[in-house]
Amino acid sequence: MAGNSWSIQIIQGTPCTFVPDVFVPPGSPKPTVLTAETNDSISWDNQTNLEHQICTGNGTQLTNRIPKYGSSSAFSPQNAGTINYYCCIHKDETGTIEVKP
Repeated sequence: MAGNSWSIQIIQGTPCTFVPDVFVPPGSPKPTVLTAETNDSISWDNQTNLEHQICTGNGTQLTNRIPKYGSSSAFSPQNAGTINYYCCIHKDETGTIEVKP
């Protein structure tokens, strides 16, 4: 069964940062961790002039290369738990997804 769709923005910086594209009240900070559910659809929206590719801590690739100013294909987590991910190309760019059942 399909769930919600989420996007994580890749923001230019040194290093680039991953920011979940979720609604927060005005004046509130954006969360640094995306909270999703199993079978939700998650993609990365690259807002930089660099290519990126998302991998998990154990080296599993979650996306193909994400072109400059492009988006990734969707990833759907199948199991609850914490997914620590990073850019396979720029290893100091890291993020976290908390997956609920």
